[in-house]
Amino acid sequence: MAVAASLFFRGRKGGKTFGALEPAVKIEKPQSSDICIEHDFPPLAKISFNRYFICMDKAELHNSIEENISFTFCRSGGKGGQNVNKVNTKVHGMLAISSIRGLNAEEMAGALKKLCQKINSDGVLCIDVDDERTQEVNRSIALARIESWIVNAAKLKPKRKKTSPTKASREKRLKSKKIKSDLKKNRAWKMPAE
Repeated sequence: MAVAASLFFRGRKGGKTFGALEPAVKIEKPQSSDICIEHDFPPLAKISFNRYFICMDKAELHNSIEENISFTFCRSGGKGGQNVNKVNTKVHGMLAISSIRGLNAEEMAGALKKLCQKINSDGVLCIDVDDERTQEVNRSIALARIESWIVNAAKLKPKRKKTSPTKASREKRLKSKKIKSDLKKNRAWKMPAE
């Protein structure tokens, strides 16, 4: 019986074969910097990566954010000289968390837990952007920022498995302690022999 696994790797390019698995799993060359694979791994297959999270549908997530976010505009206190007194360039974005699609239940729970400081009592995620002088640029910054908040908050890290040190690592630690000990002994002042 195969174990179904769905992993997401960020920033890896090119094909890579994992020889430890039987049969070997080949990752196809990506079209962008994101690789999303779904394979049936053999039972008891162990794959160790520094970070991974269950594959979210980033396109659906992006579309749901763009469809459901609402913006209001007001006068900005940032750069722009006298222009800030006349033009509404500051962007205030509001997105109802319940309207987000593209995340599974675990990812949604993780996102709610990590973004709880930015979500109000009505379940609305709020953002204010007044970085630039134009409304359009601030609006695009707000969209990108809110999407990155959700993606980063939805990442699931694997639980750390406790392991005992190997014989080689114990010997290496004792050897380095012995070297340090000898170094400190040789540093000590010795009374000259008479």
